[in-house]
Amino acid sequence: MSDVLEAPPQKIEKTIAVNLTSHFWTIQAFLPGMIDAFKGHIVTTASAASYGPLRGDAPYSATKHAIRGYVESLQSELRHHPLHPDIKFTTVFPYFVHTNMTKGVKVETK
Repeated sequence: MSDVLEAPPQKIEKTIAVNLTSHFWTIQAFLPGMIDAFKGHIVTTASAASYGPLRGDAPYSATKHAIRGYVESLQSELRHHPLHPDIKFTTVFPYFVHTNMTKGVKVETK
């Protein structure tokens, strides 16, 4: 974890690719089949960090906020899809876990 001013661009790009962009590609791969079947269930993993600030790793927190926005927008799109498939959504928001990766990160409560 590092302050946003100290984070190397490669780390920020990798965080975005792993935590956010991967959701786009995975959903894009499976959603057409779900629409064809008129049913499906999309499960995404975000983080409790998507509900508040995460001091010490702003890029991570930003990607988790973005997943929430992406899924909410996708749900809205599908509600207005001409075929209106019955696709369910579940987003998992695990809480903070102390690991070597999270050393130095501070969780702030409002």
